[in-house]
Amino acid sequence: SGIPVLDKHLHLAPGNLFIIGGRPSAGKTALSLQMACEQARRGLRVCYFSLETDPDTLTARIISNRLAVPLADVKSKTVPQSDLDSLADLHKLPLFIRSAAGKGVAWIKAQALRMKADIIFVDYLQLIHERGGSDRYTAITEISIALHELAQTTGILVVALAQLNRNAARAEPSNADLRESGQIEQDADAILLLSADGDTYFSRLTKNKEGRVGNAGLEFDKMLQRFTCAAT
Repeated sequence: SGIPVLDKHLHLAPGNLFIIGGRPSAGKTALSLQMACEQARRGLRVCYFSLETDPDTLTARIISNRLAVPLADVKSKTVPQSDLDSLADLHKLPLFIRSAAGKGVAWIKAQALRMKADIIFVDYLQLIHERGGSDRYTAITEISIALHELAQTTGILVVALAQLNRNAARAEPSNADLRESGQIEQDADAILLLSADGDTYFSRLTKNKEGRVGNAGLEFDKMLQRFTCAAT
């Protein structure tokens, strides 16, 4: 991830399913974009599938993160051109952002294989469209199983974002707050939950097959769309 406190305890491997869960504005997308850029910078082929946000908006978040400038400045196009020029290398990274609105797991898998992805990000799980499923619980269960199978059968690391139930707006959500299906917790190799409660920011590894669970030690600067290690 490029964040030392997270990398110390989180050991993800090809074929794993990693879930980042959180309420809106808790930083799920920002963290996933920061991770995607770092992994692409290290030479891995990364495909980022967005089911909610258009690629241009995600690119603005990446620029804010990389330049440490307010996202509002990027959106209003007041960032100096000389600063933007310093990001010329960004276009050379093996990072591919694709709109996946209305698409299902089979389409995501086909795209990932075609692009020879090492890692894929899915933002976010509950928006994936799957045919069938008599109700939302069944549909989300099938999506979770399909993502797990995608990871295992292709050897691609799958990072899927997930919404938490509204009662998880409190400071300390749990895996039980993963929205609409307990299957997500069962299928995941690791789960990181994020929540913002006033001035308190909460980040916890609540499942981690290859390491410890507990406080993840992250801080989120929403203005800069950037995650760092929390001060100790």
